[in-house]
Amino acid sequence: SVLAAANPTFGRYDDMKNAVDNIDFQSTILSRFDLIFIIRDERNEAKDQLIAKHIMDLHSGAASNDVEGEIDIETLKRFVCFARHKISPRLSEGGAKRLQDEYIAIRQRYAGAGEDGQKAIPITVRQLEAIIRISESLARTTLSLVATEKHVEQAVQLFKESTEDAASRGLQTEGMSSPEAFAELSKAE
Repeated sequence: SVLAAANPTFGRYDDMKNAVDNIDFQSTILSRFDLIFIIRDERNEAKDQLIAKHIMDLHSGAASNDVEGEIDIETLKRFVCFARHKISPRLSEGGAKRLQDEYIAIRQRYAGAGEDGQKAIPITVRQLEAIIRISESLARTTLSLVATEKHVEQAVQLFKESTEDAASRGLQTEGMSSPEAFAELSKAE
């Protein structure tokens, strides 16, 4: 697995620009990520205080490693190791059909024209394979050898809330719900 983070093009996310202009990665690079989440660093004094205290505690040795959870760390490590080496889920027939239908529906929903007159398609075979991997990973977390329709639905939901949302961000800023209002503001700038 690869987890990556990047700063916006000019150091701060600009709500007046779309995600592509804010991120400034080539589509060939972006398409290689299974999920893309845009996380904005919004100013909040109370939250900033908590984050600063946590970071200072980490660097001063005051932070405690005795974090308690429902599962102790050693058990969690053994679970992950077992699941990774012993569980290799595959899509069920129903899951495969559900994913195929969803793939077609997403492509149909975005069948509008893009900037160059071509059809704008936010999901390709690469994203379809990513959703399959996510479905299988979700099945693995339950130690299931079969990725069911439920796992596919969860994976599609993750895709919609991450990558699809990231692709459409930037044009619908607060108070700017119409293209005319957005164009007027852009002209004023």
